[in-house]
Amino acid sequence: MSTSSRNKLLKVLVYRVLSMLVAVAVSWAYLGSFAKSAGLTLILTVLMTAAHYTYEAAWERWCSHL
Repeated sequence: MSTSSRNKLLKVLVYRVLSMLVAVAVSWAYLGSFAKSAGLTLILTVLMTAAHYTYEAAWERWCSHL
């Protein structure tokens, strides 16, 4: 994995950790159950991390053709 790819992955993962903390707090306040909030947040975090990484990679490929 190139340095650029590692940096991109690290950036995505750090952002996901921060967004996960916010999501747990908001969903816990809304659902009133920490267990349900944690489960929902975990599922969403995995999906959104993959989507974000894919988006970043596609964006770089698209921008390189401009």
